[in-house]
This record gives sequence, structure tokens and C-alpha cells, in this order.
Amino acid sequence: MAGLSRVRICENLHKRSSSFVEPFKFLESRSHSIFSHRQGSKVRTLAGSKITPFVPSNRNLKRRFGFKNFHLKHISHRLPMRTSSNLFSPNAGLMTVAVTAGVVGALVSSLSAVVYSVISARRKQGDPEVVMAETEFNRSVLSKCPSLTRTYSPAAGVTNPHFETIFAALFRSEPNVTYFREVVPMKGGGVVSIDSELDQGRRGSELSVTAPILLLLPGLTGGSQDAYVKHMFVDARKQGFRPIVMNSRGCGDGPVTSAQFYSASFTEDVRSIVNLHRRRYPAAAIMGVGWSLGANILVNYVGEEGEACPLTSAVSLCNPFDLVLCNKAFEKGFSRLYDFKLARKLSSIMGQHRMLFEGMEDMGFDVAGSVKCDTIREFDDRITRISFGFPSVDAYYKASGSANKVHNVAIPLLCIQAADDPISVNEAIPREEIKQNPNCVLINTPGGGHLGWTAGEEGVLNRPWTDRGVIEFLNLTKTLIKQREMQPLLPMVEVLETDFKLEVKSSTQTMLEDCENEAEAAVKSQRN
Repeated sequence: MAGLSRVRICENLHKRSSSFVEPFKFLESRSHSIFSHRQGSKVRTLAGSKITPFVPSNRNLKRRFGFKNFHLKHISHRLPMRTSSNLFSPNAGLMTVAVTAGVVGALVSSLSAVVYSVISARRKQGDPEVVMAETEFNRSVLSKCPSLTRTYSPAAGVTNPHFETIFAALFRSEPNVTYFREVVPMKGGGVVSIDSELDQGRRGSELSVTAPILLLLPGLTGGSQDAYVKHMFVDARKQGFRPIVMNSRGCGDGPVTSAQFYSASFTEDVRSIVNLHRRRYPAAAIMGVGWSLGANILVNYVGEEGEACPLTSAVSLCNPFDLVLCNKAFEKGFSRLYDFKLARKLSSIMGQHRMLFEGMEDMGFDVAGSVKCDTIREFDDRITRISFGFPSVDAYYKASGSANKVHNVAIPLLCIQAADDPISVNEAIPREEIKQNPNCVLINTPGGGHLGWTAGEEGVLNRPWTDRGVIEFLNLTKTLIKQREMQPLLPMVEVLETDFKLEVKSSTQTMLEDCENEAEAAVKSQRN
């Protein structure tokens, strides 16, 4: 090593004064490197941070330690203020190399992400796939609803289907909507919560009794609080529709009053709500829009009704169609996160109402296990399929997919899907059945995720790309409205309308009142 070694420096200094060893150790611990008395000969120690060493003056050393003829040049000619600027110099510190490598890596990663986003955006950009039978009405749908076939152009950076799905769910804007809630009793003792515009249908309302009714069905565990529902609610109201949000049992903070929730194939609640509004507004047409599982329920209902369907038209968005295929998609990759999140929501609803299922384990319900499910399949196996009489969860999935009912749809049905949907997967779309049915039209966008659709003039934070096309389709089918005759009410509901206020009395309440009357009569007879 060039210059004096550490030992020789210490020995020479000790001859002058033994008290100098302590400040020398201090200097050595603080300095980046120590130079010998020879100019330019360096003794490298710890590499790294830019530490400016403490260098006492000749005067201070002489005054403190009693040196008379001592100069700092005996220790160092100069001390470095910073490390070498040359990265590949042998004097470059390890910390400098690590920091520089990290910065270069971050720049390369950022550049790669930008390039990937641009390439992905171009790949997801394109015209939607259109599947339909060549009929006059279907051609008019394409010509009079131009927003359905406009080029889908996602924003760069929001092209990954998982990112688009989560981004839309977390950051999409929410219109300010004030709902008026009604809790309507259903057959078997259950209830369904429906939300409409506050004050609509009362005195002074600007909506006429002939305003078309738009029934909105949110997705699994969803409700009127979801942003995509609110956007459609506001857009429909601006177009003169009377929007009604149907929250499935236990969803949208709605109550549960019986040991039965809802399922992908259970359509009785939809049927009850439709019939209820046919009674209230006999001169108004009724249309339906469903998302995800709500779309599956809606298409099942329309297919079951067939030619007798009371709806004028229906729109299905992100419909799973084939639950067997979609359940398999849940078991792969990142989609497990959606599966886990939705399963925990179902378990949370079950946990709030588990008392309704107590003592029903002998029927096959796994009440204890249902409140801690990690997958939707577990919840359906422990609760759903038993509630609706299916022997197994696979039998439930096979029978509940709305692809089985598409062939029987007899009203205009618009289906909008996303080719990269990670939940309602592309393989589950019944293209052949849709093409063979003259009443169905499929619009399949190249991107959009699951209920994402952040492309278009609306921007990534506003309403979904699909809303414009849906409103155009509903306005088109509104011209097909024909006044319908008043239909009888459901036997399990008694509706009393006085001064535009609705009072609903369930069959359960009626039974309780009858029991009380019988008890009073029995007491009177005993007294007599």
C-alpha cells in the first residue's frame, strides 16, 4: 500500500504525544478515506456516503495537544469531499454503484411499462364484435344506436383487464342520487328492497304515469349504492324513464326475513316486482337492465316468460352465461382475488342473518362454515344449492346459466360483453344461440374488464363506455310500446294506495293478525 500504513502513522504520532491517538481514531471513523503524507496516495476504507470529515486546524491542534512543530500534512495532504464521479473507476463506492443501478433499473422498468401500455392500448383498441341474426330490426339497432359499434379506445395505462376492473370499482365517480326505498314482501316470507327516485310518483312529480319503467338489477352482492348503477339511474332519468333498482335479498343494506337468499336461477322475485309495477302503472312499458349475476337472472326470467314476457326489451351486461366455465375461471391466477372478495361479502351477509338458519343443519345447511367461506363455490355448496333444491353445486351451476334460456327469448335483448372479462369469460358467451335468435344482438368489446369499460369520451372516471349505447337501445325499443291491460296482483301481496302513499301488508302479517283475533275470540268465549 502506497504511503504510510495505519500502524506507522499511529507510531509516529505516539512519539509526539500519546493524547493524539484519540482524535486520530475519530478522524478515521468519520472520513471517507485517508490520504497519506504523499499527495495522491489513497488508503481506501469504507465506501459509500458523502461524509465531510472533521478536520481540526493547526492552531487548534497546537493549543489542545501542545504541538509546536506539527502540521496536518503529517496526517493528510488533503481529504476527499465526495466519491469518484466515474462509476467504473476502481475507487467507486459500492453504495454509489447500487444506487446508480437502482435508478437505471427504475428508468428501464418505467420505460417498459410505458411501451407495454401503448402496445396494450393499441391491441385493445378496435371495433366491437357484432353477433346477430340478419333481421330488419337488428339492422335498425346498429344504424340507430351508433354508440354500440363505435371504436373502443381505452386510455393508455388502463388496459389490463384486472387493473381496469379494480380501477373502475374503486375510483369511478358516483353521481349524487337520493333514493326512496320500499321493502316489498315476497312469497315465503322474504322481502326485497327496491329503490326509486325520491318523490317520484307523488303529487307534483314531473314524470307521467306513462313514463317507461326501467328495472335495474345489480351484480352479485351489489346494490343501488354501486357507481355503475347510479350512472345508469341518472342517465335513464334524464331520458324520461322511471328507474327502479331491485336490490336482491340482503343486498344494498336490505333486510333478510327468511332462510333464503337469492340465486342465479331464482326469478320469482323479479317476476313479483315486475307484476307489482304493472299494477301501479298499467299504461307504462317496463324494460330491464342487468349487470353480471343480475344480467344472468334477467335473461333467465325473459327466457322463462317467452312470448308472454311483460317486458318491452332487456339489456344484459357482463353476463356470466355459463356458470360452470366462469367458476373454473375463478380458480385461476388473479381471479382468485375476486372469488375471495365476493365470497367474503356473501359470508358477511350470512353472518348478519345466520339466526334465520339456526336449527336447519339437518336439512343440509352448513351454517357455521358459511360465515367463513373463501370461495363462492363453498358458499353455494353450503347454502345456495340447498335453499333451491339442487343435489350438488355442479348441478346448480349447470342448470342456472342463462345460456340455457337464450333460445327462448322473445323480446329485443341486447347483450354487451368484454372479450377480456376475467369473470364473465369470453368462452362462456353463447354466440351460436344468440345468432340463431332473431331477437338477440351481441356487442363484444375488445377490452373493458368486468364492468370496467373505462374508454371513450366519458373518460376513465366517469360513466361506463356502454351507457350511451344502452340508452340509445332503450329509446329505440321505447317506440315499440303498446299499452298493456291491467294484470291481477300477486296473491301474497295486498296493496293499498291512498294519497299516493303505499302501504304493503304481507301474508305473514295477515296470519299474525288472524291469530291475534282468534286468541281474543277464545278469551271472550271463556269469559262468557
